[in-house]
Amino acid sequence: MGVAYDLLLEKLQSHGHKIHPNGRDRFRTTCPAHGGEDDNLSVAVGDQGVLTKCHSHDCPAEDIAKAVGLTMSDLFDAGGKAVYDYGGGHRVIRQRTRDGKKIFQHNKPAVTQLYRHPDSVPIEKSEVVVLVEGEKCVDAALHLGETCVTTWPGGAAGVEHVNLDPLIGKFVRIIADNDDPGLKAAAKLVARLSGVATVQGAWVVPEPKASVDDLWVRGGDLTELVGAQLPFEDVLEEPQEAPSRALSLRSLSTVSSKRTRFLWDKMIPQSAVCLAAGRGGTGKSSFLIWLAAQVNRGMLPGELHGKPAPVLYVSHEDSLDEVVTPRADANGVVREMFYSLGIDSKEVGGVTVPKLPEDLPLIRAAIAQTGAKLLIIDPITSTLSGGDNDKMADVRMVMDPLNAMAAELGVSVIGIAHFRKGGGAASDLISGSHAWRDAARAVMLFAKDEDTESTVMTLEKINSGEAGKSFRYRLDIVQQITDEGTFTDVARVVWEGDSNVSVAELINHESDKNRQGGLANDMLEWLRTFGGRAVPTKDFVEHFGNGDAKSAASVRQNLKRMVARGVIEQPAYGQYQAVMPTSDSPHAGGHVTPVTPVTLPQSVTSVTPVTPTPAGARVDTAFAVQVGVCTGCGGKLPQSLIDAGEVRHDVC
Repeated sequence: MGVAYDLLLEKLQSHGHKIHPNGRDRFRTTCPAHGGEDDNLSVAVGDQGVLTKCHSHDCPAEDIAKAVGLTMSDLFDAGGKAVYDYGGGHRVIRQRTRDGKKIFQHNKPAVTQLYRHPDSVPIEKSEVVVLVEGEKCVDAALHLGETCVTTWPGGAAGVEHVNLDPLIGKFVRIIADNDDPGLKAAAKLVARLSGVATVQGAWVVPEPKASVDDLWVRGGDLTELVGAQLPFEDVLEEPQEAPSRALSLRSLSTVSSKRTRFLWDKMIPQSAVCLAAGRGGTGKSSFLIWLAAQVNRGMLPGELHGKPAPVLYVSHEDSLDEVVTPRADANGVVREMFYSLGIDSKEVGGVTVPKLPEDLPLIRAAIAQTGAKLLIIDPITSTLSGGDNDKMADVRMVMDPLNAMAAELGVSVIGIAHFRKGGGAASDLISGSHAWRDAARAVMLFAKDEDTESTVMTLEKINSGEAGKSFRYRLDIVQQITDEGTFTDVARVVWEGDSNVSVAELINHESDKNRQGGLANDMLEWLRTFGGRAVPTKDFVEHFGNGDAKSAASVRQNLKRMVARGVIEQPAYGQYQAVMPTSDSPHAGGHVTPVTPVTLPQSVTSVTPVTPTPAGARVDTAFAVQVGVCTGCGGKLPQSLIDAGEVRHDVC
């Protein structure tokens, strides 16, 4: 017996109602809600509670309970509710209140599973399986003598989403609810099980709108079931909802091969997602705005060379009017071809960044409206729609649709990512799941070269490109005139070309330097005390070594790195001299260079066009060339370059 069943039985008896057993775990009596002398109330043990049925007036269960001093919660065995566990954290919770029946589902998956009642023979161990609609009907069918009974969650509407694989090869009997939704659900089950299992038939309780639990509570048995007339034609005529996931097969004989196309030749693919990752302060955002300017003006070698194209820009980290627009002006962006992309959200009461994959149709619309060929997302992690940056599945939900859209529309997508703290392999420093790197078709890594005060960019990953190649650029702080007529300091990117130092080397050097207490800086400062005079290797080893081979090797390694970075020179084998900045060098004082204003075309800075005003920027200040002084870094030139008429170091 159940707790609720026993309690109701006791209350009915205490109120003078005569009990007439109607088989095991059920009885009939007079209904306390409307009175009368007939045994018009059926009571039976239910799953996690008690079942009641008034045959005369169909009195609500709450009225029956109230008439004997009980509440609706008392009709459940525990906690005033019934909980059904479907596995994997998915639970269905049912409870009745004065407002009616309430059903909750927790952790419901896209594809649900069949219910496993603790008293039922496991599906795997039975040749015959009975399918009913609802957990109460499972319990009722078991009480009526069936041995293996199951159901699915969500009622008639949920029949399309349940996994029926456990029924493969089984004999299946269906006991449907005798109403339109129940009969349609049974018809859909028969259709879904075709070729999967042998359906022996479908039956119903004869009374309209009755189900097998009604049969149980009124004292009936399975011999009363009649064959069901299933509405197969109605089910077939219903518009079928496309499944959320379906098999996709394609023979290579239907595929036309193509060459790889690049937004920037051998560096940035044209129709894919690229990742730009590095620590803060490396100028990633400034670099991508500079890149946008090259796209605006058709300056990049690649598919768009000579073909100016618009750019879409997504960012929530920088102010559009105080940071992005002045920075864009300083780096040569054409305002009328640069659009800030946002989503007008009623939920947040304003414009916010897109959430993927939900807002992908809106991004497609923006691309169609503007004709953009480059989409910049700063940072790309901001598009996670409530997902976890560290979970592969959540990251893939962003990256896979973006890659598909980029390939379909021929658009390059570049997302900015950040490095986590600590050391290790450079590509492993990208914050979050490794799926960010794995799903990107190209990965650019950025690191600051403190010795040259420039940023190194390494192509860590790219298909059919120059993977492993490194480049460098510097950020010149310039005074940019605003539309208000005032000046603001912004960074202007100056591309310097190839770099013989990679991001990985800089990251490792940074770790080494931290461990060594800034050995390279100490060596450089010591060398500068000699002016331009060369110092032999042995003097460095004697001054900075600890008398062992390991420290001597570290000293020699730092010397080689400083030569590679152009901060010291090697005029002869085993000899090193400092590259000394001069007071007349344009970089020596670290001063701000004013930019001469020029007039630009009218432009807009958002997806919704706005009226622009002229802005100035982008004229390089000419520097006087001094004999023997590098015009790039301001350091001393070796005599061999002076004799050759050069005015820069090779690395500059």
